[in-house]
Amino acid sequence: MSLLGILNSIDDPAFIADSEGRLIESNPAFTTIVGSVAARQLITDLWPEMKDVWSSALAASSVGKQLRVDVSAKSVDDRDLMFDVRLPALVDHESDGNALVAVARNVTADRTRANHLEIQATIDPLTGAFNRRQLEVLLDQAIRSARRRKVTGCFIFIDIDNFKSVNDSYGHDEGDRVLKRIVAVLHENLRDSDVVGRFGGDEFAAILTDSDPESGPIKAEQVARALGEITAEGSEEGIKASIGLTVFPIENDRVEDILKRADVAMYRAKDAQGRAVEAWESG
Repeated sequence: MSLLGILNSIDDPAFIADSEGRLIESNPAFTTIVGSVAARQLITDLWPEMKDVWSSALAASSVGKQLRVDVSAKSVDDRDLMFDVRLPALVDHESDGNALVAVARNVTADRTRANHLEIQATIDPLTGAFNRRQLEVLLDQAIRSARRRKVTGCFIFIDIDNFKSVNDSYGHDEGDRVLKRIVAVLHENLRDSDVVGRFGGDEFAAILTDSDPESGPIKAEQVARALGEITAEGSEEGIKASIGLTVFPIENDRVEDILKRADVAMYRAKDAQGRAVEAWESG
């Protein structure tokens, strides 16, 4: 069977291109991605996303290796697809010299499923905020970044006071709506560079990047005021929050050290009779 016959027998999109990226052969499945093709067209014109990997494929083939990489594609019917592309070398293809053979397997469904599972593992399903596990990962990254750049950040821990009464008085559906609104208010009052998470239940937290003992408490007070404007439907009283704040990094800070300081500060705030935010803890 000729090489073209082999290509045509493959269900996955496949093509052969010379070292300059000009198309030599392709199979019918390839046209489902790029549409109609003509000989000697540049593969990077037909499939623009290949521009990012073509030079790497040539480099790998020059030492007898193949490149395997995910490459996105916009199909002719305007679908966003993802392909697992293998690009091995083909030596002395007729008069074209060295050439590359590419076989692309559609892995869109697999990657979509994997991305969905990854999101599920990091996001609180009710509010869309980061869950506790991911927040701790991001806090660890923030500590390392602050230490490397010789700056500070602030971590605030938020407990919604007597949230159980919202569920008891207005129902769990209204309680869920309030929890979602809390996250929305946090995003509205924090910067895009800050990180919002739900620790679970009625506990929330935020990582304030590039913040300090002066600016952090000001921002926490702003958050407390904004949260106080949230009301359950049918209630005129806004929710109350106890907020603990700590600055990081202090000496050899670890994630658990920061969480402990913020938790202690939050309970001091809860006992402070009307004070919404406890002053930052220095360890």
